[in-house]
Amino acid sequence: MKKKICFSLALILLLCLVSAVSTATDYSFNRYSVDVDALKALEQQDTFGVRVVKKVVTDRVNSGLRSPTPDMLTLTIQNDSSVTVTGCVILAVAYDENMKAGELQPASSGLASMEGTAKRKISTLVYESLSIAPGTVRIENVPCAHSNFTGVRVIVAQYTDSEGQTYTNELYPEWQELALGSPTIILE
Repeated sequence: MKKKICFSLALILLLCLVSAVSTATDYSFNRYSVDVDALKALEQQDTFGVRVVKKVVTDRVNSGLRSPTPDMLTLTIQNDSSVTVTGCVILAVAYDENMKAGELQPASSGLASMEGTAKRKISTLVYESLSIAPGTVRIENVPCAHSNFTGVRVIVAQYTDSEGQTYTNELYPEWQELALGSPTIILE
């Protein structure tokens, strides 16, 4: 009798775990609507001195069978400013064919990463020790999981020059609000 009860409890626990894992995608990172057209329109207004002018994804670059980031996103960063850029911060939001935000770089998988609700997040890519002369471009690679998204929108939020001065893109707060799905509601 004890063996049957223990077996039944183990079976129930296993079914609960399988159910939790199978429904984890319902609560996965960043499953909210993104207004991609509004982001594109805002990006077309961007006259900031440093911009990402091209994005290319290459699938299966990392050969590891179980690599969480088997693919590579290549960003072409263009310096149209009059200073040498030594660092920059790029914000990115990935989205799927349904315009739902998804992970650019997945967090660790498994039971430890499951939560009841997911925080809205965008990717922050920080580049230091750069040397991008005025009028030139630099290519930067970002490991990613292309199976999680069909598109990526990006904006350079800040850059630093060789004198240590930081410049902030005036469009970045509005871009960030759009990229986060405009979650802020002003109550009067």
